[in-house]
Amino acid sequence: MNRHLVLVIQNHFMDYIRKEFRFDHLNDALIGDSAHFHVYKLDREDSNFKLNLAQRFSTDANGIAECLGLQTRRVLELEELLKVLESKIGQSTLLNPRLM
Repeated sequence: MNRHLVLVIQNHFMDYIRKEFRFDHLNDALIGDSAHFHVYKLDREDSNFKLNLAQRFSTDANGIAECLGLQTRRVLELEELLKVLESKIGQSTLLNPRLM
């Protein structure tokens, strides 16, 4: 993809995508990897809420292809990646402008 991506998500969403995709091959965060995942947890401290970093890990384009169940190849096209991601999104999870 020739880009560095950082996905910042809440731990509950990470639990969900671990069920839907394959993530067991990811590394502890490495600077040279092109895709990084930062997982945060929302904690309650007294009467306040605070975001705390729970996990950081990363992978390269081939690792992303493996997460999505694609055959690994040297160059993963962005359009192909988006098609796979869109196919995994159900109608009930799509952004609904009427709810905004």
